[in-house]
Amino acid sequence: MKEVLRNIGTYKDSLSQLEREKRNINSELQSVTSKFKETETRLAALQSEMDGVSREKDAVKSEVSRQQDTLDNLVSEVAGLADKKQQRKEKLKQLQEDCEVLDRNVREKKSASVGQNHEEEQFGEGDKRAGLEAKIVFDAG
Repeated sequence: MKEVLRNIGTYKDSLSQLEREKRNINSELQSVTSKFKETETRLAALQSEMDGVSREKDAVKSEVSRQQDTLDNLVSEVAGLADKKQQRKEKLKQLQEDCEVLDRNVREKKSASVGQNHEEEQFGEGDKRAGLEAKIVFDAG
């Protein structure tokens, strides 16, 4: 009987030790579960933040694309304006050359007429008419 009592005592000690280990394991399990839930919560918050960053990235990409389109349009417009400027420079140069030719013709005509006052008096009306015609042609050009 002593042996049975000893065995019962040993079983009780073993059972107490197992219950302590079970409590320790349950405590560790609760701690790990709590940490897991905290990690899940942090993960959800980070995922939400990442989604926000992704939306911001898409918005920035869209804005960059819009600005690139605007820049491309401005570059195209500048190129068109440069072409117009060049055309106008060429036209201005031609007009200046035409003016120089006309100015030279007028000076030559004046210098020729100074020596021929008598002939001018006879043909003055014709010269005046020719001068007006030259002015009209110049103005029309």
